[in-house]
Amino acid sequence: MWNAQKNYQVNAIYEASSASTGIIRVAPNVALGNSVDFNAIVGHEITHAFHHSLYGVAYVQAFSESIAYEGTVSTYMNAGQYQKALLYRRTAIEMGFWGQGNYLARPIIH
Repeated sequence: MWNAQKNYQVNAIYEASSASTGIIRVAPNVALGNSVDFNAIVGHEITHAFHHSLYGVAYVQAFSESIAYEGTVSTYMNAGQYQKALLYRRTAIEMGFWGQGNYLARPIIH
């Protein structure tokens, strides 16, 4: 599945359609694939959808990505798929979405 905004291939994407709603699109290979990949990848996008719904215009991508990547890595670790867990952890680190640093960017609700 192609992400036109970022111009590269993705397994799934959450697309915001308003200040607090959106849609999750899942590539057929993920939707029809194994349950671990489905849970990890769709769970990642559900995390974004939840944060967007909760925070609305105060949504902070860095915060949401940090939490979503932790969930993805955890899903693979719990399934014993350590290579995939490390791959996603490395991706998150390279993109700046891993570790405590991004928690400071968490949205504030008044």
